[in-house]
Amino acid sequence: MQNLKKKLIRLALGDKYFLRPREEIGRYVFLSAATLVGVLIISGYSAINFIIGDTPIALLEVLLVIALLLGLFMIRTATSDELAVFLGSTIVFIISLHNFFSGGFESTGIFWVYMYPAIIFFIQGRRNGLRWFLFFYVTVVGLAMTDAYYPNLDVLPYLPFNVAMFVVSFLVVGMIIYFYQLYQEQTQSLLAAQTSKLQSTNEELQNAIIKRKKSERKLNEVVTQISQQNSELEDSRKATMSLLQDIEEEKEKNRNDKEQLEVILNSIGDGVIVVDNNKNIRIANPAFEQITQFSLNDIKDKKFEDVMDIYQDEEAKTQCNIIDNVFETHTLARTKSEAVLKKIGGELMPVECIATPLFDKEDQILGSVIVMRDVSKERAIDKMKSEFVSVASHQLKTPLTGALWTLELLENPETGKLTKKQKNLTKELGDVHKKMLDLVNELLNVSRIDRGEKFDIIKTKENLVSVAKSAMLQLEPIAHKRKMKIDFKTNENTIEIKIDVHKVEEMIKNLLSNALKYSDDGKTVWLNLNKADKKVVIKVKDEGMGIPKKQQDQIFKKFFRAENARESEEEGTGLGLYIAKAIAEGHSGKISFASEEGKGTEFTIELPL
Repeated sequence: MQNLKKKLIRLALGDKYFLRPREEIGRYVFLSAATLVGVLIISGYSAINFIIGDTPIALLEVLLVIALLLGLFMIRTATSDELAVFLGSTIVFIISLHNFFSGGFESTGIFWVYMYPAIIFFIQGRRNGLRWFLFFYVTVVGLAMTDAYYPNLDVLPYLPFNVAMFVVSFLVVGMIIYFYQLYQEQTQSLLAAQTSKLQSTNEELQNAIIKRKKSERKLNEVVTQISQQNSELEDSRKATMSLLQDIEEEKEKNRNDKEQLEVILNSIGDGVIVVDNNKNIRIANPAFEQITQFSLNDIKDKKFEDVMDIYQDEEAKTQCNIIDNVFETHTLARTKSEAVLKKIGGELMPVECIATPLFDKEDQILGSVIVMRDVSKERAIDKMKSEFVSVASHQLKTPLTGALWTLELLENPETGKLTKKQKNLTKELGDVHKKMLDLVNELLNVSRIDRGEKFDIIKTKENLVSVAKSAMLQLEPIAHKRKMKIDFKTNENTIEIKIDVHKVEEMIKNLLSNALKYSDDGKTVWLNLNKADKKVVIKVKDEGMGIPKKQQDQIFKKFFRAENARESEEEGTGLGLYIAKAIAEGHSGKISFASEEGKGTEFTIELPL
């Protein structure tokens, strides 16, 4: 149905109908329709004139119909609207003029002419329509005046009165249409102005609405942001309150810890001092004040070394820099066994001090804790004990020596021949006396060490390799008896060093004797001598029972023997390592060891060249 409608429109109005703007379609349709109507009317007039015998007029009308058809074709195929409007206006002008001139059927053509103003103003508009109207009106008036002045010509088929009334009424009709269009244009102009104003107002209103929406959106964003900030502030407030609560709890805990610490410090019998990282005294317990007779208020925030005069021995010449050692090495430090403290009145008091470093979470030193003990009674007891050991040893040494000489006389053939059994008894008795005499000598050495005499070290320039071999040879019988081997190695054939040859030989013998004594039969003991930069390193290694880890810190104490050593059948006094350590330190050297229970022990002695 839609396709059929398009085909009829294309047949009646042409293909240009679908290409014209929407606002021009009405005018285009009207022109085409008016032309077709004019063709039909004039064709009718031509047919009537042929019938009534007015052949010339009929032929003229046929030519006019042909012209109209040609005009319709040109309107249908016009390439511009202006040309189509001009052709249409011309066709309407010709048709109207023909109707006025011919009179039409029964002189009705004059009435068709009244349609001309409406048509021409519609086609051309008010201004151009007025020109076309006046041109037509002038033509009509000209024909009327010609008919009036020349009645014989019979130009118009109307009565003169009718022509005059037509001229007047036609002008009135044209003016009415003109002014109506003028009024309509003004109304449309005013309406357009109002519409434009309304559109402008509407646009302003739309812009205002958009701005308001933007403002509302922005306000909503600000409100949302403020709400988020309020929420964050509330969270921050809660976090702050929680933090403050935690801080308060931590403060309470710190107060409790401080009170507990004060109670603990006040209950400790030894003096306790705490210094900060600047070595200033911060804390001291009552026991410290009682021992040293210093008041904490007098020494607080003062340097430890400026207040505390601690010396290495009773001569009070060399101070103990125990705090400096802690801050330099970051390890525990202790005073020597003979250390003394000078009290306020100048009195010297035997003390024992142990300083321990304090670290933070990042292992940075914060200060140190010093524990101080008054060892006056212990020193007095040790002195009495040393004096007793010294006196007893001297008293024992004389009869033992006399008895040993007597046994040697008995073994001399000049005093008389002994039986084999008597010789064995004499030999066993001599061995016992020698062991007793060695023990007495060791006790005398220990007594001298305790008194600080450091033996009587007499240094001479010796070949340490020869000294070590001499000590090793003295123990070869024991090793041979137990099918053991002493493996000796050195990186130098001759190592010249200033030593007390007897003391160093005794030190090496003590270490080798222990290695042989506490190793199983058939094992090997290693003795190594190495000359290094400005020192000699002596190492004695075995594969024996080892030293229990929990007792390794006591191994150099006098009379100390490890549990596994006491449980063995080997005899010992617990003085060998104590004396060996004293000999090493007497030569400005040091002794150390590494041991694992059940796998063996290695002792290392370093002596300066």
